[in-house]
Amino acid sequence: MTSRLDTLRVLASLKTQRQLVVDGTRDEYLLPGELLNDAASLVDLVESKSIVRDLTAEQITAILEFGTILRQNAGKINDGSNEFLIEQDKHWQAIRLAAQRCFAALTGEDVEQRPHAACAARRDEQGLYAVGCAVVALVAIGLESIEQRANAM
Repeated sequence: MTSRLDTLRVLASLKTQRQLVVDGTRDEYLLPGELLNDAASLVDLVESKSIVRDLTAEQITAILEFGTILRQNAGKINDGSNEFLIEQDKHWQAIRLAAQRCFAALTGEDVEQRPHAACAARRDEQGLYAVGCAVVALVAIGLESIEQRANAM
């Protein structure tokens, strides 16, 4: 479930979508279609009752409601640029809002209030330390320990 939570986290976060879909690098990027497919697989697992024993009734309802919004909007998404998709497409925005509600129901977190990655320190040309973020399994490894490591760098 953790990798699916990561997908849901990215789908719910405008900031992360800007980083990884719009401004992604050759080594670190995500495709919108892959995000939608991965999110749909989470809904499929719940609908087939494959993972429902691990979820509360509220969480199941949140995933099913997300699935409804996903299905209603995924086929209507504009085929333009990733930037237009992320920033302006009303169907993508509806999916993102539904993903935010679903993610909050599953984790109790507001996706935009927390960093989306395990942070790695790197040194820039002036010798200053910067912290960069990449999507990883935050729920599995513990957000607090990630933040502590990032702050220690």
